Amino acid sequence: MPEHKTTNKQGPFEGSRCLAGLGGNRWALATIQRVYEDGSFKIEFDNNKKSRLAPYWYGVTSAEISFDDADKWPSVFGRLSANQVGFTKADCRSSLAILGISVSDAEMQQFWIQSCRELFYIEAEKAEELILDREQAYKLFLHAGFCAKQFEESLKASSKLQRYFKLYWNQTRMGGREPSEICRPVMLEDAFAALGVSESGVDVQKATFLKALEEKHSVLLPDSLKKFLCQWGVERAVTDVHPNNPELLPLGDKGWELQSINKQGLKGDYAIPIMIPHQGDHEWAAVFYDDEDDARVYVRWDEGEYVWDEKLEDYVCLAQKEVWKLTAPTIEIFFWDLAQTGLNWFQDTKFLGGKPVKKTDIGLILDQSLRAQAWSWLRRVAWPLMVQVRLWLRRREARRLRRTITTRRPSSKP
Repeated sequence: MPEHKTTNKQGPFEGSRCLAGLGGNRWALATIQRVYEDGSFKIEFDNNKKSRLAPYWYGVTSAEISFDDADKWPSVFGRLSANQVGFTKADCRSSLAILGISVSDAEMQQFWIQSCRELFYIEAEKAEELILDREQAYKLFLHAGFCAKQFEESLKASSKLQRYFKLYWNQTRMGGREPSEICRPVMLEDAFAALGVSESGVDVQKATFLKALEEKHSVLLPDSLKKFLCQWGVERAVTDVHPNNPELLPLGDKGWELQSINKQGLKGDYAIPIMIPHQGDHEWAAVFYDDEDDARVYVRWDEGEYVWDEKLEDYVCLAQKEVWKLTAPTIEIFFWDLAQTGLNWFQDTKFLGGKPVKKTDIGLILDQSLRAQAWSWLRRVAWPLMVQVRLWLRRREARRLRRTITTRRPSSKP
């Protein structure tokens, strides 16, 4: 029996065991530490339990978790094995191809021989013709960072559905939630409520700017994008709601411009950079077609090949290209999801006392009534008290200075 398999069914509940593969990385053993109100998870990897600095990952989605993975393997194995009994090197290579992984003869040879030696203590001469049984084949893939869930989804017709890129920064997710994991469609009002700007109104100056932009370029921007960007206080709300403090680009600021991208093969003809990170060299852009109702959100960064230059004593980029990854199908889902991960993080860590929240049918929203009560208390009690304390401190300092001057005053002549 594989070492991670248990007799009791697992998840989703706190303390349940699972396999997790975050952002397309290796799948590894982990434990669910918390199930959040929006259906995402806080997890701890087994190989990270000794870390006291940052042991947890926040906002992990269902798509990145596999419960009772070993139970999925028998049916998967029957489709990966040519004879449905044993598993050869050729079966292994064709299995990797199902995941979209292409390897050369030399790479396959090295992987097979090395895995057989490390896992089953088989020498290279005997590994070539080795036939693994079902449990051994599962152990081989698990050791390489794959899981049965990956193969199961790839073998289904539904695996052709779009998967959204999940960016983790400081071990906290920023975007990439699968719409199928949410119990109902996410509306723009849900995003505003989660950010705490539902009743802030429209910034007329921003609306005028966007209208002028449309007239200048003869392009109609998506309504959802315009409504979101024109909401009062949305910039501060986006920065404050997530621990990584992303920043919405101010309209018309340097870098905020309408770009034509119809030659880049993306799902849209135009792109506008809308958000930048507090740390990092990536950015988020809204991508859309002319006169479309909504926009998709992509993460974009530059990727290049760097070599060390002895004369410059620095790395020099030989070739650079733009990388675009689709992270959300709509503006609403992206910012609602960003707010959910942030609110969950604040509630979990209690950083700065957490944030006042209320539960909804799909997650959390900022509790405006509690915020209003807190602000009212600050104005009625805390602020006057602070003023009185400052006045008292100033008076005490003035008395101290008077005493100092008195003690230093020269005595009068006799």
